[in-house]
Amino acid sequence: MKRIIFLTVLLLIFISCSENNPAKNETLTPETQSLKPETTKLLPDLPDVSFNNTDFVFLLTSWWPSTSNLIAFPYVVSETLNGEIVNDAVYMRNTLISEKYGVNIKEIDLTGQDSGGGGIGYQRISKGYMAGDHEYDAGFIGTYDVCTLARDGYLHDLLELPHIDLDKPWWDARVKRDLLIGNKMYFTNGDINIQNNECTYAILFNKRLINDYKLEIPYELVLNNKWTIDKFLSMAKGVSQDLNGDGKWDENDQYGILVWQDSVYGMIVAAGEKIATVIDGKIELTLYNENTVSTLTKYMDFLKDETYSLNIRTLNSGEVNMFANNQALFHTRYISTIKLLRDMETDFGILPYPKLYETQSSYYSNIHGYGDSFVCIPKTAANPEMSAIILEALAAESMYNITPAYYDVTLTGKFFRDDESREMLDIIFSTRGYDVGLFYQVGGYTSTLLEMLNSLRNDFTSVYQKDEAKALQQIDTINQAFSENN
Repeated sequence: MKRIIFLTVLLLIFISCSENNPAKNETLTPETQSLKPETTKLLPDLPDVSFNNTDFVFLLTSWWPSTSNLIAFPYVVSETLNGEIVNDAVYMRNTLISEKYGVNIKEIDLTGQDSGGGGIGYQRISKGYMAGDHEYDAGFIGTYDVCTLARDGYLHDLLELPHIDLDKPWWDARVKRDLLIGNKMYFTNGDINIQNNECTYAILFNKRLINDYKLEIPYELVLNNKWTIDKFLSMAKGVSQDLNGDGKWDENDQYGILVWQDSVYGMIVAAGEKIATVIDGKIELTLYNENTVSTLTKYMDFLKDETYSLNIRTLNSGEVNMFANNQALFHTRYISTIKLLRDMETDFGILPYPKLYETQSSYYSNIHGYGDSFVCIPKTAANPEMSAIILEALAAESMYNITPAYYDVTLTGKFFRDDESREMLDIIFSTRGYDVGLFYQVGGYTSTLLEMLNSLRNDFTSVYQKDEAKALQQIDTINQAFSENN
């Protein structure tokens, strides 16, 4: 009884944090408002049922290991309360759902292994299907693997299962908007998955350098719709210094931007474009257009002058120390990078990726396919109805305790030192989308675009044309598979 009372008190605290966070009440866009939790707790429409102490097993896979300092939060299971707010929120959520539905929530953690489309997640679920095994009740499967599992028919269509309602606010409506192929939805994301937030693209900026070089305040640029790629790159051009005077440009000097190779995807999405897009239920190749060409031309022309930026891929490590040591104005990476800067003495802020034009209707944020994972139910699940009930219950509870713990307390409480960062996070999270072409790796563009950036080549047209036929063939195969899968 004492444990129930304790957990109830914790739950009320988390709900209070969620309802009274001033950043959540800022006026942004109608889309943003529709994605916020209701002030009155909305309960899932689930039956009053007990599964009599049954084990409920998640399979966890993704390239990023759960023990990585880029994650540092429990994916699914927390073994005990330890005072860390997210860990304790996971523990509390699981205890409540376990006791209510009579399940023991467990995980098989295979993160940190190959998840490139035929990796460990694909192998475990596809081989289990062939063997008739029923080891996993649900999965958090790495992006590329979950896509191939969906294509090959190894997952349940979540729209066909009872008790899962993807239109509820604890599920990310943009997954359904961007990845619904042939009216089928084999995987999704939402409040249940912290990793989805960690893999969202963002740009960090150094406030000291903004002041030292008398540059415009980036927050004001964002809010006034003047945060464009031209503004971003022009600001970055004016701060480079050969700090040690040795005539060499390396990790000992100061740059406009610390560039991560994946930023090439972020720039494309920020311009409102994608490798491929689902249109009328079918994937279409949409990479090559005027906006993409303009964006990549501007970005690659900037990167070719290596006095302006440093590709952190060449460092293997050390970019966090460089940014913390005031050696860069901007740092292009992911939300997960923020926690690595907790001890940084200089204040820093966070920004969405820039628009292509001021007149662009919205900022757009990207998701890192390489490190992310998605929620799914394998066809091998012993009791798909139980899987659906438990996922819906966990997702709903997560909106009221995991998200406030992660978003309101951990991010804005521990790592940022200003109110504007909260508003930027609202913009970043509310405008993120999902690129079906990136996730299904069509045409190999996920690799060739990175190669183009790393080799500082500004030859996007030839890169695109070389793999266009292959991309179109792969898209036809995926569309056909979704039309045939039952």
